[in-house]
Amino acid sequence: MAAFQAIRSAASLDRSSSLTIGPLDAAHRSAGRIDLTTVLIEPGSAAAPAARPRVSQPAAVPIAVRKPLPKPKAVLRGLASWYVNGTTAMRLPFGTHVRICGRGGCINRVVTDWGPARYLRSRIVDLDPADFVRVTGRWLGKGLAVVAVYVY
Repeated sequence: MAAFQAIRSAASLDRSSSLTIGPLDAAHRSAGRIDLTTVLIEPGSAAAPAARPRVSQPAAVPIAVRKPLPKPKAVLRGLASWYVNGTTAMRLPFGTHVRICGRGGCINRVVTDWGPARYLRSRIVDLDPADFVRVTGRWLGKGLAVVAVYVY
C-alpha cells in the first residue's frame, strides 16, 4: 500500500500533541481498486466484442383506441348554415364543446363565435365552409342542411 502512507497532523492549537492517520481498513477497499499489480489495457488493444445476438421480436400491431364521449348535456336538431369566418358559431357560451353530425359525418368543435342571428330561428349553427361540406356531404351552393348538435 505505497499509495497510502501515514501522515501526521497537528491536532491541537498548542501543537504539543499530534494525530496519526493510518491507511484505510481492508473492509473499506473497493473491489475495483487499482494497486501496484493492476494491469491496464491500452485503448485499441482489447479484443473486439462479440457480435450482438439477434433476437426475433414480435411484429408491432397498430391499434386505435377511441375514447368514448361522455353523455351529452343537450341535443339540438335544426339547420346548419355556413359563412366564411373560420369559426364555429352557436348561441352557446364560447368554449363549449360540441359534436356536429349530419349526413356526411361528424366533427368535434369548440364554439368560438356567436351566431346564427336570432331572427334565423331554424338555424342552430354556423360552420366554416370546409366543416359544412364535411358534415353535410353537400356542396356550399345548397346553403343549409339538417344537423344534430350534441352539447358537452
